Amino acid sequence: MAFTNPGKIVRIRTRPGGHGSVYEANMWAQQHSDGLFSGRGVTRNTVADMNVLVGGTTDNPDVVLGKLPSGFLIALDIIGQQVVKITAPATNKRIASIVAYSDNIALNSTDTNTTGSPSSCGLIVVYGPTSATPVAPTESQIRQAVTQDGATGSQAVIAVIANITTESSTTTITDEMIAINHGKLMPHNIDLASFPMFAATTSKWDDLPGGGVSTVNYDSIEYDTTGMFDKSTHQATVPMDGIYTVSAKVAISAAGYGHAATATGMVYKNGAMLEEMERIVGSGNGLTLLRSSHTFDVLLKKDDVISVKAHCSENYRQYGGPATHSRFSMRLITPYTKLHQ
Repeated sequence: MAFTNPGKIVRIRTRPGGHGSVYEANMWAQQHSDGLFSGRGVTRNTVADMNVLVGGTTDNPDVVLGKLPSGFLIALDIIGQQVVKITAPATNKRIASIVAYSDNIALNSTDTNTTGSPSSCGLIVVYGPTSATPVAPTESQIRQAVTQDGATGSQAVIAVIANITTESSTTTITDEMIAINHGKLMPHNIDLASFPMFAATTSKWDDLPGGGVSTVNYDSIEYDTTGMFDKSTHQATVPMDGIYTVSAKVAISAAGYGHAATATGMVYKNGAMLEEMERIVGSGNGLTLLRSSHTFDVLLKKDDVISVKAHCSENYRQYGGPATHSRFSMRLITPYTKLHQ
């Protein structure tokens, strides 16, 4: 039986009878949820009507991640674009799911001269129940629809590309009606413990020469996931290219004893000042404890060295103090691979 696969645009990457293992070829997909992995997926038609456009091009196909009943994800390529008609409900509202599927992957491919086994794949519209508050079709309903299309729905790979909500008065599909089901990187597959991050604090007061700049002696590590901070040098060495959040706080005791005095903290990169904290003007009160702080995001390269320094224009001041007074932390927000391109 021929499945509904207009233009044979839905294809699976490998199938028994061809070359390679379906499971091995799709191990990378297990880090994501099912749905559209790349491409535009579903868009409104180029003319105002009840049709939508599904898919990409031969040179730049859409890729969707479909799931087996076990939850294992399989990538399907959509190498062309097809017009698909959406039917409005007679009453109330309804959600239509655009579904790409591949038949039971245990079956041998019948496509001997075409890559992607399009004869084993399909592209259908599955409608949810009509209601004033409609819901999308369930997985069970989608698998039943796949079976009605001629495949073995209970064993098929199914991928909802998008959900389209219409009502009885709908005569034209608009962008607002189309909700793409994006395949996302799943949080439980991200090992946050391996992301570079640390926090360090001071434990004592150190003398701060007037007019000079001194490295803040952060000597107690709260946490350090990758060993990027050296408490003997009080410096952090960046372990990988990326965008980092840097947060620094330094306390300066009795700084600003005179009204003309100023105190500040600075973040240094590779021996040069990267960011300066707010300069605090003296209060005239010898008991004043000044805390200069700053948090910012910055693009850093592997092996950049980051440190925090303090400055006060008056002599006989101290800096650092107990852990609650001075703190230095960094964390990777995202890797950045274009630094050396």
